[in-house]
Amino acid sequence: TAGTTIAVLVGQMGENSRVSQDNAAPGGGGGSFVWIKSNTTTPLIAAGGGAAGSRTNFAKRHATISADGEDSECIANGGNNGNGGTSNSSSSNSYWAGSGAGWLTDGTGGNNSTDYTYNGSNQGGDGGRKPLNGGTGGTRYSDGSDEGGDGGFGGGGGGGSDNMGVPGGGGYSGGGGCTSSVSNGGGGGGGSYNSGTNKEDTAESNSSHGTVVIKTISASD
Repeated sequence: TAGTTIAVLVGQMGENSRVSQDNAAPGGGGGSFVWIKSNTTTPLIAAGGGAAGSRTNFAKRHATISADGEDSECIANGGNNGNGGTSNSSSSNSYWAGSGAGWLTDGTGGNNSTDYTYNGSNQGGDGGRKPLNGGTGGTRYSDGSDEGGDGGFGGGGGGGSDNMGVPGGGGYSGGGGCTSSVSNGGGGGGGSYNSGTNKEDTAESNSSHGTVVIKTISASD
């Protein structure tokens, strides 16, 4: 509508592991968002970003067309109802990955018992930040060797070093981040949202950055 200001955030891929040793984890993918700038309650549309996959388990890494984010492979911590991925601190492993951000709240940092607090705790990567908090990806956890990868713009969770659990993807609801067990370390993909009245939701394979296309339509369309 003429005079309406639209905000657009285009999600980016998570960063590859900077040093490929110790099974260091890459960053989670960021979600893409479009919203009316004067209305921060709900977006017009949100497309979830994928999580990175571990060497062995990655079944939940894909983003989903449903609103809720996917759980990680090691704990039920996918975000719901527009919130970021929740805590993974109850897991008994180490080197915790960050969860992806949602629309309403930040992703939870690795090994942080307080949900939606993006700072990672001891040996934990940071969670991603929600769009209205800048939308930046979570910073990787580094043990001094500069391993792992940061989360992608759009709220992807941060990975890290030494058999790090894989982080979650950002989206309308964020995916959960996992811990260091290589056998079950996959992160969860982000959720999606479409407020349209004549809408079409389709999951497509994409191994690159996000894309937002805006088309002008005429009255006859």
